[in-house]
Amino acid sequence: MKLTNPFIGYTDRSYIQIKQAILAKIANPDPNIGIPEITDHSDSNPFVKRVSIWAGIAEMLSYYIDNLAHDAFLITMRLYENAIRIARQYDYRVRGAIAATGEVIFTINNTAPSNINIPIGTEVKTEDGIRFLTIAVGTIVIGQTSVVVPVKQWVKTNPSVIGQSNGMPNQVFVLGTDIVDGSISVVIDNVTTFNPIDTFVFSTGANNHFIAQMNEESKMQIEFGDGINGAIPLNSKDVMVGWYVTDGVNGNIGTGLISIIVSTITLPGGINTITVTNLNPITGGTDYEDLTKLQKLLPLSLRTLYRAVTRTDYVYVTELAPGVAKAGLDYTCGKTVDIYIAPNGGGIASPTLLGTTYDFLENRKMITTKHRMFSAGEVIVKHVIDVVAKPNVLNADCLQDVLDALDEFYDIENQAVGGKVNIGDVYETIENLATVDHSEVRLLSPVPYARPMQTGIPILDWTRNLKITSTNATYDIIFISSTQFRIFRNNAYQGTFDVDTNVDLIDVIINITGTYSAGNKYRFQTYGYNVGTLILTEPSLPVFNPSAIYCVITVTGGIV
Repeated sequence: MKLTNPFIGYTDRSYIQIKQAILAKIANPDPNIGIPEITDHSDSNPFVKRVSIWAGIAEMLSYYIDNLAHDAFLITMRLYENAIRIARQYDYRVRGAIAATGEVIFTINNTAPSNINIPIGTEVKTEDGIRFLTIAVGTIVIGQTSVVVPVKQWVKTNPSVIGQSNGMPNQVFVLGTDIVDGSISVVIDNVTTFNPIDTFVFSTGANNHFIAQMNEESKMQIEFGDGINGAIPLNSKDVMVGWYVTDGVNGNIGTGLISIIVSTITLPGGINTITVTNLNPITGGTDYEDLTKLQKLLPLSLRTLYRAVTRTDYVYVTELAPGVAKAGLDYTCGKTVDIYIAPNGGGIASPTLLGTTYDFLENRKMITTKHRMFSAGEVIVKHVIDVVAKPNVLNADCLQDVLDALDEFYDIENQAVGGKVNIGDVYETIENLATVDHSEVRLLSPVPYARPMQTGIPILDWTRNLKITSTNATYDIIFISSTQFRIFRNNAYQGTFDVDTNVDLIDVIINITGTYSAGNKYRFQTYGYNVGTLILTEPSLPVFNPSAIYCVITVTGGIV
């Protein structure tokens, strides 16, 4: 017998495939290829039993080979620990959790007879116990009844000694999880302060620096230098570390949920009560950088080297900023670049996030350009869809699948600032579901978003209904008092109106409620009523809202 049988095919990976491929070759009547003298191919044949053993071993080897191939490339990687190793090869610092930020308003029951200070670090929380600290001093001045103060969803831990230096290069100390990125402080021997950096490349042996980043076990750790790049803490000295912890993505909450003041606030005579709430959602909180985030951010860091030069660079570098999920650019000519950002988890970027992102880009942009940072808006896409479920499927299960699929389709990572929505993509999203037979998208219509044109003003509380004859137009709402506002359409004056009344405009009917201040300004864009393809002409993202006023999905054909 000639030993010229070809190996099994490279696509034969499982035990069954490998065994069947070998037996098929053995059965070939050509003695140069097969082994025709073996006629019993059942498992009772000792030779076939050995083939089974070899096929099992080959399957196991294939499993490990395939996994090695998967984890050789970041885009197909499955193990977080391998992504961490790749990140370190490219000197990328893997960030920890990001604390959600926003604003709260403290209100007293009467006008202040003297200035009332709200100190930094004043703690407030929700009924569910989600804790926030003020990050700036707030003052209710004489004659006023309220003040707006920025808050962050984090809690400070007391500094503690986590170990002693052994005087060796590249010392590592593991801290834990839920630690806010950038919040770690390090003091050696209660005397020498070490400062956080992103890379040791620019450090000398005299620089007291450390790097804080996630490790292979999804825990935050700090690492010191080797004496050449970054100083080594002196031997036998205590390493004292303090940090903040956060609930991460769970710190993103809706309007009006902060209601409890934990800290004591000193009130003057005549003031009996002080309350707190958040007029706008708290956004931007996220957990540590997981595998999915690294698959997005690591290539961006390599593509830009953290330097914004081209138009695309500005978008990518901004998306590398902590807390930013998406960025868009408005630039035509000149030296000013307007950047619009959306926070992690969606929603509207807080003034705090706008400020930190501005500072992040300030050190990474071209020195000849100026930049301004704004929050991207959210244009809700209204859907009316008829779905026919598969006959053997519960209609309720089919409905939930469609809602989940649309929610995933409109996820912030799958959309863009100033992006578009094709009706064909909506069909594909729905009809690719195993529970759906076919569907009809009867309505795909954008709901206008009112963009606050100043920081620190409340989200517009309004209802709006596009007319069937709606066209593309830009509207400005400018309040001239707490109860009256003016409207301009494409810079043309449309009239002065009162709150709590229906306003019938060319493209839309609106009704504004709530309390505002003179000078508050909002802008919104109208589009066609039922568009086949929605192309946003504003710095907003298309979003999905499953509530009944924005989404009507009727499922038939399955099991009731």
